[in-house]
Amino acid sequence: MYGPPAQRVSDPTVLLLAAMRDLTREHDAEFFVGFQAPNEALQQELDRLGVQWIDLNGAERFPSYGEHWTPSGHAAVATRISEFLAGADWAGGTKQP
Repeated sequence: MYGPPAQRVSDPTVLLLAAMRDLTREHDAEFFVGFQAPNEALQQELDRLGVQWIDLNGAERFPSYGEHWTPSGHAAVATRISEFLAGADWAGGTKQP
């Protein structure tokens, strides 16, 4: 058998995010997650893992074209991310704007 034994979880996304957090921190960087829509269960798991996240919900989107952000939506998201990074707890907490 290769690697650690399999771990059973209801959502394997949590394991992937934990692995991404670990790999990022091994390279002296921080790992953050942005949510385009609320996901309370996953947000709680990220809090438990010590992964900071930002809520990007509500940015203006095109009604078609895959509901991508409009130019003003991109500007709003960029502002939120900039403010988030300026106030982020770089020690690995769960501070949110």
